[in-house]
Amino acid sequence: MPRYAFVATATATATGLIVDLARMPVYAVTVGDQIVRIWPIVLVATIGVVIGTLFGGRILRRIPEARFRSVIAILLAMLGLAMLLQGLRATTGDPQ
Repeated sequence: MPRYAFVATATATATGLIVDLARMPVYAVTVGDQIVRIWPIVLVATIGVVIGTLFGGRILRRIPEARFRSVIAILLAMLGLAMLLQGLRATTGDPQ
């Protein structure tokens, strides 16, 4: 799969933004107090998304295709291992 397939297009980003704006009133009514309590995390995540969107494409163009594929393979393997371990812990009753 080409590396640009992993990156959201402008259309997908705009669509996601519209969906999130539509969901926010529901979140505000149902769990607004919880969101207020974690506002620093929400702020940092929002800033990270904006920075990633603005600069991610530029950085991606500089990374060679082979290097990108290697990094993605390693990250997917780590994610799979983490999910497997979490599933094993859940079945054994270990809370950690």
